[in-house]
Formats: sequence, structure tokens, C-alpha cells
Amino acid sequence: MLTMTYSLVAMTIEQKNTRKMLLELEQKIKNNNWNDTKNCDLSHIKMILNKFIQFDKYFHSRKVEIYVIPAIRKTTEKIDCLLAELESLSSQAINSIRLMYEKTQRTISKEGIKTDVLFSSMEHYCQSLLKRLIKEEEQLFPVVRCLLTSEEWFTIAVECMSDNKNQDIHPARHVSDE
Repeated sequence: MLTMTYSLVAMTIEQKNTRKMLLELEQKIKNNNWNDTKNCDLSHIKMILNKFIQFDKYFHSRKVEIYVIPAIRKTTEKIDCLLAELESLSSQAINSIRLMYEKTQRTISKEGIKTDVLFSSMEHYCQSLLKRLIKEEEQLFPVVRCLLTSEEWFTIAVECMSDNKNQDIHPARHVSDE
């Protein structure tokens, strides 16, 4: 029971940090004047795109992604529908990043960029991952508590503690850092 509690607390803290970073990323794009193409500096667009890529790497290296979802997949097929929804939201976000990257590449190639499309892709990315975080918190976590055995929770807790130790030694760069 203690290992499950530790793991869930670690994941809850990680969820809060992820949500905070996602909201900061969303705020970055909202603070730009995307309709004014003249003020849309290519280096600034690249910097923001890099922030999205950094965040996406962080998002997909969370404990819930690395430890919990694989453990659930091994345990049961009862929540395959929920896992498929989570995967779909991640795919939508990844497709948005691809679109952002392609639009940025076109700018580099001097073909021009439609900043409204770029902005829309960024917004879609943020909204897809925000929906995923909500589904994880409201649907996945409650189910996970019941599905995993004590041994599986122990394994997850050990991995969480190991991750936390490594983060203390090598703190991850915050997405909003410039």
C-alpha cells in the first residue's frame, strides 16, 4: 500500500509540473502576435518550436508513460479503450508538432509561412495534451489503483525513486527556460 501511495504521489507531482509547463508553453504562443507576419521572426519561431520539442520529449518520458501504462497493458485488457484514447491524443499532438516543423521548414526555404496555421497547430498540440492529462487524472489513475498488484506497485515505486534520484543529480531543464 505504501509503495502504491508513493508512486501515485510521485506521478501526481509530475502531473502538476507537466500541466504547469504545458500552460507556460501555451502562454508563450498566446503572447506572440501571430497575425503580424512582419514581426514573426524566424529565430523566435524556431525557439518556440524547440520548446515544443523539449516539452514533448519530457511529456513522453513521464512515469505514467514509462512505467504505469506498460504495466497495465501486461495486466489487463479492460481499459484498452482508454489507453487507445490516450494514444490518440498523443498522436494528435505529435501530428501538430510535425505540422509546426514543416511550416517552419517552409519559412526557411523562403516559401513563406501562414502564421495562423502554425499558431493553430501549436494550440492544437497544447489542447490535445491537456485533454490527455485530464483523462489520465480522471480516468486512468483511479482504475490503476485497483488493477495493479502490490508487486507491480513495488516495481513502479522503485523505478520512481530511481528516477527521482537521477533528477536530483541531473535536473531537467525547465521548458520555459531560455
